[in-house]
Amino acid sequence: MKKLMAMTVLGLALTACPKKTPDPAMGGEGPGAPAMTSPIADNMAEAPKHALGTTHEVALPCNGAGYMVVDVAEGQDFTVEVKTPEGCAMVYIMKDNGSTNDMPNHETCADAPKGPLAGKGQAVRTLVSVTETGACKGVMATVELK
Repeated sequence: MKKLMAMTVLGLALTACPKKTPDPAMGGEGPGAPAMTSPIADNMAEAPKHALGTTHEVALPCNGAGYMVVDVAEGQDFTVEVKTPEGCAMVYIMKDNGSTNDMPNHETCADAPKGPLAGKGQAVRTLVSVTETGACKGVMATVELK
């Protein structure tokens, strides 16, 4: 009898636990669906790698930076184009150690787009950083790697 009661209590406890619902901003599609990984990371060590010719929808970090690695050979030319439907985004192409010294960067805004930012592949890895600038609005942006 005690065993039956323990199993009943355990069963009730398990059914009372809420199922995790993935964050729709991360690509989850309803209860129980796995969350998609973000195309950016909040630190350089975990920055996901993306191939040229890909486009990503990104929730721009505000008061922080989002990082991605561009899968490009050392010395290879490429461009990064960031478009926002509102607000502004700062875009940096970075050295493999995370430095932005002497590296291309610009701010692009919905009402004053800058177009693609040109860069060259770095020796170890090529980092790109994006962040929302101005008043934080939670802006989504399109990041295109060409």
